Amino acid sequence: MPSVERYSRLRSDCRTTLKQFAGGSIRYRFSSDDRWLSIWSDDTIEILDLTGNEIALRLRPGHVEEVGFEASSRILSVQLDDGAMLVPLDRSLTEQFVKWLAPRSLTASERCMYGLGDKTCPGEVAAR
Repeated sequence: MPSVERYSRLRSDCRTTLKQFAGGSIRYRFSSDDRWLSIWSDDTIEILDLTGNEIALRLRPGHVEEVGFEASSRILSVQLDDGAMLVPLDRSLTEQFVKWLAPRSLTASERCMYGLGDKTCPGEVAAR
């Protein structure tokens, strides 16, 4: 049975468990503004939005060496064994990036897929 590690965020009046994570080689880092918590293992990254206590992003980019936050915690920086990648966490930054990639209006399905839709999107988890 794998070991279970608990990560909690200390609040002003209580200690709240956000989620339990299985596995013995899990690493984590809080963003400088305490909005985000990155949790990663060798091949998986989860980003928790601590303002809503939900998983905002889950990635399987390959062999993960290090995860950090850049640009006032608006961008996730991921160091892989064969390179690096930057992932926007800020909704407005993500919208600007999508507009640059697709200079046309996105369909409702595409908006949901990229986490830019409204509450009618099933399972939306993108940052607000």
